[in-house]
Amino acid sequence: MNNLITMMLKQQADIIRYKHHINNNDYDFITIDQDQRDPGYAPMIPLAENIDAEYITNTGDLIVSFSCDSPIINNGYIWVYDENKKYLGISDHFKDDEGNIPFSLNEGTEFYTEGTSNTFVIKEGDLSKNTKNSQVKFICVALTDGKQYFEDSFDARSESARTPVIGIELVTNY
Repeated sequence: MNNLITMMLKQQADIIRYKHHINNNDYDFITIDQDQRDPGYAPMIPLAENIDAEYITNTGDLIVSFSCDSPIINNGYIWVYDENKKYLGISDHFKDDEGNIPFSLNEGTEFYTEGTSNTFVIKEGDLSKNTKNSQVKFICVALTDGKQYFEDSFDARSESARTPVIGIELVTNY
C-alpha cells in the first residue's frame, strides 16, 4: 500500500506536492475518503479548480478566482511568483485565527468549500515581503484542512499548479 501511495504522489509531482505535518499523530496512509475517521489515515486535500488570475492595471488589484469541493478544507492562502517562477510572497489566509473571513475573500461573506467559485482580491500592499502586485506573473492556491491544533498547524495541504496571471506581459521560461 505504501508503494502505491508513493507511486501516485510521484506521478502527480508537477501538479501537487503533499505536505504532511506530524503534530499529534503519525499516519500510516493517505486517503481522499472524507468519511475516513481512522487515526492512522491522513486526509488528502483536493486541489483548487477553475483557477483564474488577473492583474487589473488601472487599479493594481490582483484578482484570483477558484473553486474547491471538500468538507475538510478549512483554510488556504495564495503564493505568488515572478516571471521565472521564483517565490515572491504570500497572501493573507482565507480565515483569521478566530475563523473570520477577510473582506478580500468574497467580500467577507463566506469561504465556499462545496464547489461554488471564490474570489480573492489582493490589493497593492497586501502581499508579504513588500511584493508589488505588478511583479506577480504566477499564483498557486494552497488549501489546508482543519485548524485542529494550536497556532497555524494542519495535517494536510494541497498546492495547485502555478497559474499564469492574465493582464500583464508574461515571460515564459519552460
